[in-house]
Amino acid sequence: MTCPTAELFELADGRMAVARAQGVRAHVRACAACQEQLRAAEAIVGQTAALRQPVDADMEARLWQALVPEVELAGARARKRAAWRELLGRRAVEMLELAWPRDGEHGWRVWMPRVIWTGVLAAILLTVLGPDVVPEESATAAPALASDAPNLAVGEPHEDAVRTAVSPPRSVFPTTAPAPSEPASMVSDALNGNTEVPAAAPRHVRGWHHLASATNSATATPGQALLACGAIVDLTEANATLVHNLSADAEIELDDGRVVVRVPKLPPGGRLVVRTADAVVQVKGTAFAVDKRNKDWTTVEVFEGVVQVDAAGHGREPQAGRETIFVHAGETRRIESVDAYLRRQIAELDDAVAAGRLEVGHEKAQRYLMVAGADGPDVDDVQLRLGGILSRTGHLAEAARLYRTVADGDGPVYARQNALAVLAVLHRDADRADAERATWDEYLVRFPDGLYVREALVRQVELGCGRADGAVEQARRTLASRFGQEPTAAAVLDRCRSR
Repeated sequence: MTCPTAELFELADGRMAVARAQGVRAHVRACAACQEQLRAAEAIVGQTAALRQPVDADMEARLWQALVPEVELAGARARKRAAWRELLGRRAVEMLELAWPRDGEHGWRVWMPRVIWTGVLAAILLTVLGPDVVPEESATAAPALASDAPNLAVGEPHEDAVRTAVSPPRSVFPTTAPAPSEPASMVSDALNGNTEVPAAAPRHVRGWHHLASATNSATATPGQALLACGAIVDLTEANATLVHNLSADAEIELDDGRVVVRVPKLPPGGRLVVRTADAVVQVKGTAFAVDKRNKDWTTVEVFEGVVQVDAAGHGREPQAGRETIFVHAGETRRIESVDAYLRRQIAELDDAVAAGRLEVGHEKAQRYLMVAGADGPDVDDVQLRLGGILSRTGHLAEAARLYRTVADGDGPVYARQNALAVLAVLHRDADRADAERATWDEYLVRFPDGLYVREALVRQVELGCGRADGAVEQARRTLASRFGQEPTAAAVLDRCRSR
């Protein structure tokens, strides 16, 4: 077997296959020259082991970012030089021939322009084709940046950014410089996820909102924010509050603007939540954006994975009565605010009733009441609409209960008056004279100057025609004194004269 001199470094470095290493070691044990070379290779490998350790990804990214300006400058100079070389290097002789044509002319008027043009051409050639000269300030810029690299904030390039010749590794997470009052190791541990970062008090920051440190303070520095769970948050266009910032539980309240979040896969039970006035967005590992720049809705755009979205009530909690939706990668969904959603339900309710689609109107009314709750802005009006739908579809008992609910509630006065009036009409249509008379009596007692006083008095007189009853006589006198000049009232009084 010939001496495997070229393979001894692989053997010393431990990178040789096991089967081959056994054969080489057997040869080395019998070859004094190879034993000497193997000892030398092992010494070299031992001295250079530290140089071959993998560079920390975070530091690598910082160094790349620090060197980007100089590398870009050098690249620009090289491209410019190549262009000039292409232009001048191959054409220099032709340009000289243009300056010194073989025309046989003489005299200083001919020679002087040629001499000047030749000097200009020579200066250009020396500048462009000669060695590079780096200005003094540029020569010192790179070491200074490299020394400051640990304090630089490094982030993934923005999607709209112009790609450069040198870009940091895509897997690099951004970091921030520690505040003067905070130990550097404390912030470093928090960024690396080695410590549990306590929840910070709510803070409103326009621009960048970074993670809270162990001292419950926040650093606002241009760049991307790295949360304790590993999520990268872009808040350049947002006004938000960092509510929780723990290793498995993060929560952001977005007041307005747009936030872009990239979340690594969280452990079981972990989650990241973004809340707006319209939506509750929950993820366990994905990339998405939440936009709250319109008062009537929130837009959720998903780049990777799946995002769970619940419509939010006024307390920024999932809204009862509205379904949970799941937005997949490549999809964009708009979640209406509670007010916009309710306005749409009322509009669709009215359109359905006008078109005679009572089942659709019934569904819209029920959905409105479920979402709005007892304190909704137009609950009484929707209940009255729903009562009308129920009465038209033959559900008279349900309609009567709904009208009674509105009449006995604490809603607007006009709504309570409407409820009692339509309840009395409902009794009339069902030929329940006693119930109708009692309802109109209640109306006159509760609303003596209400909207339907004339109708109540007319119906009381009509229902009491031919009866010698004190209540009927009182209603007749009141109708005559207040509405006796109106044709309808006069006709009723004439038809039902007292006996």
